[in-house]
Amino acid sequence: MANGLFIVLEGIDGSGTTTQMDRLANHFRNEGRTVHTTAEPSTHPIGKMIRDVLEKRQTLPPNALALAFAADRLDHLEKEIEPALENGTLVIADRYVLSSLAYQSLAAPLKWVVSINSLAKSPDMSFLLQVTPELAAERRAQRSTPEEIFDAAEKQRAIAKAYDDIFESDAFGPKEVIDASGEKEDITAALVTKINTLLPSQ
Repeated sequence: MANGLFIVLEGIDGSGTTTQMDRLANHFRNEGRTVHTTAEPSTHPIGKMIRDVLEKRQTLPPNALALAFAADRLDHLEKEIEPALENGTLVIADRYVLSSLAYQSLAAPLKWVVSINSLAKSPDMSFLLQVTPELAAERRAQRSTPEEIFDAAEKQRAIAKAYDDIFESDAFGPKEVIDASGEKEDITAALVTKINTLLPSQ
């Protein structure tokens, strides 16, 4: 690839974004492609602070958290995503701009959240891993991770609805919905089929 390909996986907590990112990376590496996986919040300083907020170790007002996500995204782009893309790498991200639109719009106007993220590079494709909030809650219950500030059932239902609205919209760049309620292997296969249509031949 002369230029890389930027793929984003979106979905409510428990939809399988991290699992599918790892499975996709393994698939495409086995095909001989260079793959970089990453996630938001990032592992950079602002991202670490956001993680503390999400895991209830410190607090931020909702609008300040939205700004922190936007700032982390620009830092993440400059330090990690754009250099990888310039090297012709397939970049697969676990969440990106559309997650801010879905999550931060619970407490802030959507237009404002869109505006503070307007400098972020558009992905080549964003996929929504669509599951019901009930199934996602069952999956989260099987983890040993601490509860986060957005994990309450009412919030997850609102976020799922926000994601559905975003992905039904003509705005917000190239995007597709993937049914993520089935077996991991089937979900990966569906994603691979879609991504293959975007990848140039090696």
